[in-house]
Amino acid sequence: ADSAQEAFNDASEKESKVQEGIRDIERKLNMDFGPDETFAQLVDNCFDFKDTEYTYSICLFGDANQSSHSSTHLGKFSGWEGDNYDVQMYTGGAKCWNGPERSVKLVMSCGTKTEIISVTEPEKCEYLFRLQTPAVCPVPEGEGEGDVEEQDQKQNAQGGQQEQQLEGEERSRKHDEL
Repeated sequence: ADSAQEAFNDASEKESKVQEGIRDIERKLNMDFGPDETFAQLVDNCFDFKDTEYTYSICLFGDANQSSHSSTHLGKFSGWEGDNYDVQMYTGGAKCWNGPERSVKLVMSCGTKTEIISVTEPEKCEYLFRLQTPAVCPVPEGEGEGDVEEQDQKQNAQGGQQEQQLEGEERSRKHDEL
């Protein structure tokens, strides 16, 4: 009877983990990763920032935390602020003593690598994380995905025209030699 109970407990635990994985996948499928899914590559990437007293960590589209001797939950990704896809909100963090639930406003700016460059607390229990990332850098003119294909087609067409021009020059040289 004990081995049957152990087998049942193992199976229940495995089922629970699979169900949790399915919920996580469904959550990610329903997320707004910005235009052309620009931010999908950053999902679940985590970054730390240490100041003199605390270590702040954030997993993009996940959770934000503050730790020193113990960990404090600052919030969970709740959405984008505005239409520019450069400010994320993390809400529902641990309640402050005599204050609101903690929250994080993550402001992104263009940078060569993805990293937190500062963390401040402009209002009680409302944190401002500044993150640099190439994901918000403007794409230079003519370097969009569709444009690359068009450029390749133009180059191929130009190459074909150059080949025809060379063939024509060779024919006229041969004609001149005759």
